Amino acid sequence: MISFFGTWVERIGLGWLAWELTHSTFWTGFVAVSGLAPIAIMGPLIGIFAEKWDKRKATILFNSIMSLVSLALSILYYSGYAKIEIVIIFALVLGCLMACSHPVRLTLVTEIVPKKYLSSAIGLGAASFNVSRILGPALAAILINNIGIGGLFFVNALSYIPLIILMSIIPLLPLNHERKVERGVYRQLVSGMKYVTGQKIILWCLVVSLINSAVIRGVLEMLPGIVGSVLAGDASTLAAITSSAGAGALCGSLFVSWIASGQRRVIQLLMLVLPIGTFGIILAGLFPAFNSLIVIITFVAFCSTCLGIGAQTLIQLNVDDQFRARTLTWWSTISFGGASMGGLLLGALGEFMPIYYAMLGTGAFGVLVSIPVIRAALSIDIK
Repeated sequence: MISFFGTWVERIGLGWLAWELTHSTFWTGFVAVSGLAPIAIMGPLIGIFAEKWDKRKATILFNSIMSLVSLALSILYYSGYAKIEIVIIFALVLGCLMACSHPVRLTLVTEIVPKKYLSSAIGLGAASFNVSRILGPALAAILINNIGIGGLFFVNALSYIPLIILMSIIPLLPLNHERKVERGVYRQLVSGMKYVTGQKIILWCLVVSLINSAVIRGVLEMLPGIVGSVLAGDASTLAAITSSAGAGALCGSLFVSWIASGQRRVIQLLMLVLPIGTFGIILAGLFPAFNSLIVIITFVAFCSTCLGIGAQTLIQLNVDDQFRARTLTWWSTISFGGASMGGLLLGALGEFMPIYYAMLGTGAFGVLVSIPVIRAALSIDIK
């Protein structure tokens, strides 16, 4: 959770720094995409190698490097090199490191928690993440106003240390399954794709994740640009809006953890929340004022988190261990890639029209594509 705090602090700092440097919704969205796109592009390939990695050593290694990168960013900021090009480069570097660490984090839970507790573990892990989404932006605003963005990046560098220490001592469960190791990266990539497309429930979850990330999360990723262009707000305004999103996400993660007593119930939840959440984006475009956005963004983040955790839970419960890392990497690729493209498109449209018009169109598109997805869920058989 401490590491998540630092991550949200840094994300707010990068987004706000991009806005201050350019006052452009496009470049603010581009920085957001730069931090997510590597996960989408590199994800399937990294998933193949991640299946063979020692999860403990990989977690320690990647988090140590990310800490050093954040420290370097702080030093460069204080040295006067805080240009938009530098911000983009560092966002890309951090995105590449996240692409390597993300499949490790997703699969590590199965080496810590027995399968019968997996649904609750995923929900509680997401709750930990979303607690940081509530308090992290508020902390970011305090840091920006008191010690500056450079100090904010330094705080993030320190936030990795407790996780690194913990991962050096936490006990892991023995792996009981025997995997058939295929030769050749290309063959493993193809076999992973065939497996994903051949499992109806997994494929359905990936489609749900794509709509959620491209439509709903794309808007959430653009909050710095929305706050700056629509509300003409400052860092405190951004922290308030982002914290409201975190509050909604926290409630969503706890709700899924509570309701996930059976796979059919989770599917029904996703069928209900998908059109409602995308319709929330339309409401955000119709009522782009601070008070209304606080309420709407809280609700939209609740829906987005229900969709994300619900889809991941179903995948975790149905995937074979042999394909777990590759399948979850496809999930993260779609989730982060969709959010990247959705955020970038929204930012680009915001250069030519009021961004709330673009939000109206995005939400309407999401509602329309949700209809056939809901119908497809009716034919899914649960083992």
